[in-house]
Amino acid sequence: AALLLLIAEHPTPPAPKTYPRPLPIQALALRPGQNEDEDTILVGGYHEITEWSVKSGQLVKRRGSMPQRITALRLAPDGRTLAVAGGEPGVWGSAVVVDLNDDKQRTEVARAAELFFDAAWSNDGTRLAIAGGDRSVRLWDAKERRQLLDFEAHADWVRSVAWNSEGKLLVTASRDKTARIHRAEDGHLLANFTDEEAPQLAALFTPTNEGFALSGGGKGRVTEWFADTADKYIPKKPKKNDAKKTDKPKRELTPQEKIEAEYE
Repeated sequence: AALLLLIAEHPTPPAPKTYPRPLPIQALALRPGQNEDEDTILVGGYHEITEWSVKSGQLVKRRGSMPQRITALRLAPDGRTLAVAGGEPGVWGSAVVVDLNDDKQRTEVARAAELFFDAAWSNDGTRLAIAGGDRSVRLWDAKERRQLLDFEAHADWVRSVAWNSEGKLLVTASRDKTARIHRAEDGHLLANFTDEEAPQLAALFTPTNEGFALSGGGKGRVTEWFADTADKYIPKKPKKNDAKKTDKPKRELTPQEKIEAEYE
């Protein structure tokens, strides 16, 4: 970390005028407009973010001077502040905050010697959590424009980070095959989910009950677990109804149907 401070800011080359070949898209964000006709989609490109009209599919704007590879685009609750996470794999990581209404308002809020994979705003938009390939999670204060916390969250890449609704807890997922709950105040580890045998690529608190968390990864499945104990949630099987099912009452036959039934 000390040596990293001595390294000059990594130069950001301009985005290409045209793309000679298709580029994998790793980050998207919906930007709501004043009405549905003005909604746009923000797309991570090569050293740039492109903005497209939802209604027409036409290119609206290109924003350059961004990280080489963009792995996450997260719009703040104010609808205009965009967090951009990414970097150059194996070389450097960069997290940038951009004012979409004023492109000159652009701040690099974190830098590392490895790619940043994810970012998440707290519900009130005052703090930004950044997950990186250096095994750490960083918290940035949007009001004071400074870093609040930097803690080692896992033993390998941190691929995903998310807040709970109160902004007191963070859930993370990692290539070390674990998902964890941390206290946002100081990064203290509260729960460590270890029941998976594959890298965990995404995690979040369940929207309806934040006593549970969800995580998913290389096994192609999503697992629900208790946020306080990190035990896997196993739903109870419904009890079999031993009572005999009663047959539905038969409809009384009409006189014509009775005659036909007797004939048969």
